[in-house]
Amino acid sequence: MEEQELRKYEITFLLREDIQDQIQSLLLKNGAQNVIANDLKKVQLSYPIQKENFAFMGNVLFEVLPSEIAKIKNELKLQNQVLRFLITKIKKQTSSSKEKDKPKPYFGGYKKEKVNIPSTSMVSNETLEKQIEEILK
Repeated sequence: MEEQELRKYEITFLLREDIQDQIQSLLLKNGAQNVIANDLKKVQLSYPIQKENFAFMGNVLFEVLPSEIAKIKNELKLQNQVLRFLITKIKKQTSSSKEKDKPKPYFGGYKKEKVNIPSTSMVSNETLEKQIEEILK
């Protein structure tokens, strides 16, 4: 059996109350390392979630074995104080990040081309009226 490597993850969550320390202890209990928590912010929700209009929003960066993520998700679902959460995997940065920083083209790519708009001279109202009359005839 292959030895699994620690991967970096970020969890973002909405809480009913300020229980960020419980989230951190849950992560540590499941083998998380290098846990870095950002401060919670009280936010007004766009729509009620479980009859709540306000919530505490925060995120935590951590490293853990990929096999432990399912356990963490299950334990978070059982926590009544957690309204929503999202766990995302953070990709490793490579040394050739210059190519990755360039925006990728959509739908097979396109080239930016300079459009040459011919410069037109100002036309008087009388000239326009004459042209309109000719067209309408």
